[in-house]
Amino acid sequence: MEQITTILVLLVESVALIVVLTWPAVKGKGWLVGALLAELSSGLCALVLHMSMSPSGEMIMGVEEYHQYLQFAFFLFGLELLGKVLFVVAVFQLRSTLLQLLRTVATQKD
Repeated sequence: MEQITTILVLLVESVALIVVLTWPAVKGKGWLVGALLAELSSGLCALVLHMSMSPSGEMIMGVEEYHQYLQFAFFLFGLELLGKVLFVVAVFQLRSTLLQLLRTVATQKD
């Protein structure tokens, strides 16, 4: 059930990325695309890592494999954190663009 939820989230992120890419040139669009790509990449890698585990969910690993697994998990955590930071930056950039557009519309009405 957890994998189905993860797959659905990845599909929603993919659709969101396609929708954002169809936007015209807007300040903050690049940040949002970067955030979605980072989130999508980390989600896909985590899903592949989880699916590569044995069916019982337990991995029998040696020291070297365990070390590589921890490095990969740390990399995925960093990538996901980067995606969240980029998303916050994108929201503030898009907010400033929207406020500027609203000011322009308000001055044109007067």
